[in-house]
Amino acid sequence: MPSVSRGAQGHDELLRLDFLMSRIRIAEFEALLQGHPLIQYALQEHIELDYDALAQHYEIPTFWLDLTSSVDVACFFAVARRGAGREWLPCDEGTGVVYRVHWRDFDEPRRYFTSFSHSPASRPGRQHAWAMGLNRGVDFDQAEFAEALEFRHSRSQSERLIAAHAVRPSPHDSLADIADTLKACPVVTLKGIKA
Repeated sequence: MPSVSRGAQGHDELLRLDFLMSRIRIAEFEALLQGHPLIQYALQEHIELDYDALAQHYEIPTFWLDLTSSVDVACFFAVARRGAGREWLPCDEGTGVVYRVHWRDFDEPRRYFTSFSHSPASRPGRQHAWAMGLNRGVDFDQAEFAEALEFRHSRSQSERLIAAHAVRPSPHDSLADIADTLKACPVVTLKGIKA
C-alpha cells in the first residue's frame, strides 16, 4: 500500500487527514527545495521534477509506491530493513517478496508512473528509481500488472545481499537532511497549508 494509507486502513476520516497532511508536507518539501543548489541545477537544465515522487523517495508519506528498474536494488530492499538508528539490518524470518511489474498490462485510468533516476539527487539515481501513483482502492497485490515473487527470509542470504551493495541504494544526501527535518517537525506551516 502507499505509505500515506498504511496507518489508516479502514478509517476514512484518518485517511483523509493523512492525505491532507501528505499534501501539506509535500508542498513544504517543494518550498524548502526551491533554493537548493541541486534543484536550481535541475531547473536550469530543464529537468522536470515531480515533487510527489521525490518526496516518496525521501520517505515522506505519499500515495506513491517506490519501484526500481534494477533487480539488485529490488533484492536489497526485499531483504533489508531499517533499524532504530536508521542502519540497514538483514531480515531473518518470515516471507519476503519482490514484485515484478508487467508494464504492458497497465490501463491508463488506473496508473501513473514516472522514472526518477534522472533526478539531480544521488538517492533516486542509485535506486534506478521509479514511482507509481495508485488511485484510492487499487490494491497493488491484486493488480493484474503486478506479480509477487515470494521467498523465505534467511539471515545469511540477507547479509550476503546487503554486503554485496558496497554503495547503499539509500545514501544520505542533503535532500535527505531537508526531508528528515521536515518529517520530525511536529507542526505544519501556513505556507504549506495555502500551497
